[in-house]
Amino acid sequence: MEKNERDGIFESSKSKCIKKVLSPNNESILSLGKEMGISDQTIRNWLKDCKSGKLKLDTLEPSPRYFSIHEKYRIIRGFCGMSESELDHFLRR
Repeated sequence: MEKNERDGIFESSKSKCIKKVLSPNNESILSLGKEMGISDQTIRNWLKDCKSGKLKLDTLEPSPRYFSIHEKYRIIRGFCGMSESELDHFLRR
């Protein structure tokens, strides 16, 4: 296996791990570390780097958990102008 191929697999695993921790299900770092064979401190470091912007993972969608109060307010204001049927359609999508 070439270095670039290994790096791709590693980045994929890193992305998958961070997604699981930041998902609404909020899987615990300890259980995820055991499941994936990764040190829990390594996962914490990835999260810290991700939150600070040092680690850029293109496949990650930002978690509302880390939105600023201004971002949350802007999102809520965007929904205020929607009709009930538009909101229903959006939420079911």
